[in-house]
Amino acid sequence: MNIPVHILKLFFAGMILWLLSYPEHGIAQKKINPEHYDGMDSDSVPVYHYDVIRNRPDSVPILTFGFYPLDYVANSFGNGLIEGFVSADINKNLNLYLTLSTAFFEGDFDPYSTPVTFYPYSNIEIGGHYYFLAKKLHSKARIYFQTSSNGAISALLDRNYLMKLSLRSSIGFINTAVSNNYEQAFIGYDINDPQMKKINFDNFSSSYIYPFTDMSLLYLSFGITLEKIQDIAILIENSKKSEVSHKSRFYIDLLVSPFVHYENIIISQHDTVPQRTYNVDKYTPRKDFGFRFGWNFIGIEKFGILMGAETGLMPNSGGFVNLKLGLSFNPKKRNRNNI
Repeated sequence: MNIPVHILKLFFAGMILWLLSYPEHGIAQKKINPEHYDGMDSDSVPVYHYDVIRNRPDSVPILTFGFYPLDYVANSFGNGLIEGFVSADINKNLNLYLTLSTAFFEGDFDPYSTPVTFYPYSNIEIGGHYYFLAKKLHSKARIYFQTSSNGAISALLDRNYLMKLSLRSSIGFINTAVSNNYEQAFIGYDINDPQMKKINFDNFSSSYIYPFTDMSLLYLSFGITLEKIQDIAILIENSKKSEVSHKSRFYIDLLVSPFVHYENIIISQHDTVPQRTYNVDKYTPRKDFGFRFGWNFIGIEKFGILMGAETGLMPNSGGFVNLKLGLSFNPKKRNRNNI
């Protein structure tokens, strides 16, 4: 896998997602009347009056449910991944989350096996954030709203936003198929060989045999998250409302794998070569450490948009790049005046 190429793809895709997620940066906006002059009327420029009805970045959802129906992964996990999560704020310092993902992808490692097999991928991860620093900051924000003439008018006003820094950790379990060509360099032995002589599976990789097997992997993650929360709404002419309500997270994790298990590899019969079964769990070298870093955009209105991008190196598996798009549901918010 060419990891630098995938990282560049991830960067450009992330920029496109960022532009789409912030209306004030949308290139399709038709700007008329450049300012509101802080709500004051003007003889030369028609001005719309507005009122700030909410400017509370510390008013956050208690629960967030998320679903990613569009999830692209460039690695051994295959495409067609579906992911869902639930996140709960226990108090102002502690957030817990549960993530589930699954996929079924077609395997053609051994063209002599019929019918074609679909190999499952599943991942469950339980973790949390401990926020040790939260600071309310101020800046200027430009908010657009549509007019009856199909144009857009902008308002420049003071905005509060919240920056939070947290320690994060999690425990996860993955079950998937891995092959000798892409993720792991298998070393095994024929289970019928009493001497258990080592066999390097690089010798098997050819145009007709691609050794693969199921892998069970337990992993721990330890990292840090920088979170930015915005929640502002304005009412224009007592009828139209424009709001920006979301949080974005940048994170980096160290991944550690205390346990991994590989099932036996079965090489199908080919010409005069009989079928053989190999144990690759005993001798295959472990790669216990990995890393990941990524970005998440989470809409915190009742129904919001979810976006994410992640890349890294999974222990005992390989490099990956992940892009996803989905929807969030936030039933209720909680005001936290003490932040």
